[in-house]
Amino acid sequence: WVVGDAGDLSSNLIRLYTERSFERAASTDGLSLTPDEDEAELETTLFGLASRLPQDAAGRVRLPEDLLELVGLGSEVVLVGAKDRLEIRDRAAWKASRRSRLEQVPALMQRVRQRNASRRDGADV
Repeated sequence: WVVGDAGDLSSNLIRLYTERSFERAASTDGLSLTPDEDEAELETTLFGLASRLPQDAAGRVRLPEDLLELVGLGSEVVLVGAKDRLEIRDRAAWKASRRSRLEQVPALMQRVRQRNASRRDGADV
């Protein structure tokens, strides 16, 4: 499965998931027939732009041209392994962002820990 992200100029990327990872991620939140407006809009965008990619005999996939154009990747890209997915990013932007990414790790870890703790606390209520 492929999902594009063109949130801002620094995050234009394509995410590739295995079928199992995509289905697991898609089903993690509770099912609701009445999602709030933001949740409904996010789901419509993410799932509406997601595509299942068939593999050829050699195991290769072809990325949809319209998604490549929509996301705005340059002609040189880098493939980044990120836990349960692969990310296709613009090579120059990735190279330029590496130092700031490393510097942001402590703050990102703190925010993720706080968010996870809030979720755990909320689930116990």
